Amino acid sequence: MARLSVRSRSFRPAARLALAAALALGVCAPCALAGVEVKITGVSGGVQVKKAGSDEWTDVNEGDTLGEGDVVRLPGSYTWIKWKRTDAGGCGNEGEAGTGLSKVKDLEVGKDIRSAAPPAGYFHMVNDGGQDAGSAEITESGTCQGEQHCGISSEVAVAAPMDFTPQGMETHFVGSWEQTPEGIVTTFANAPWSPIPVFSTPLYGPFLDQLIPVFPGQAIHWFEDGTFAFGPWQNPCRADFNGDTVVNTLDVLAFLNAYNARDPRADFNGDTVINSLDVLEFLNAYTQGCD
Repeated sequence: MARLSVRSRSFRPAARLALAAALALGVCAPCALAGVEVKITGVSGGVQVKKAGSDEWTDVNEGDTLGEGDVVRLPGSYTWIKWKRTDAGGCGNEGEAGTGLSKVKDLEVGKDIRSAAPPAGYFHMVNDGGQDAGSAEITESGTCQGEQHCGISSEVAVAAPMDFTPQGMETHFVGSWEQTPEGIVTTFANAPWSPIPVFSTPLYGPFLDQLIPVFPGQAIHWFEDGTFAFGPWQNPCRADFNGDTVVNTLDVLAFLNAYNARDPRADFNGDTVINSLDVLEFLNAYTQGCD
């Protein structure tokens, strides 16, 4: 993949002026100073938390409050948490983070992303089950208000929506990082059905303080030297046929509709012929589920 190592255009001036005005009015100024605090509004599975300064893991329950430095552990099996930001520096936004079938994901609340541009988010990808890799799946609903959107970060870069998510819709984006021979590589991807761009910026390097738009269906790869490259969204789960990040009967219906319409996507085994072998291949993938 080709990297971009020359300076790109800065984020549109109108948006920068709007951001400057918001800071001047104090809308987001407290966000960079106050500790992050979120109230858990929903939880599924055995989600646990290690409070800042503690080595003990305890269960997370609906109604609990998590603060900056707390590490949330999502143990897999499609566990998730929902939250609402409640600290004085926040803007009351709501969001959700989840995991797949087998991956263990650790997310830290309030990791430095608040001081970056865009001034957003508060979940830092720690690791997946102690591996030299981390990931997160973030969903933001139309109830999010102000500039303090849901965001995720790695040691290399951050990403968050910048515009309002329309009412009745959701912006879904994913992040991951991996230790490679070239250093840490971070990827943020914006789901094709998301209604708005996700903006990403590095924590250092030639593009520092520049907001790079990642449009729906697009991914951005950040390298340890602060350069980046674009690529397409890649859904790692073939059984998630409708691409909504959940494997359920809606995927079966979507596949059967494609099969009956002789949609090329129904050639699930890739032999250029759409027949019952594709149905069997899809059902096998569906039974196995996804990580």
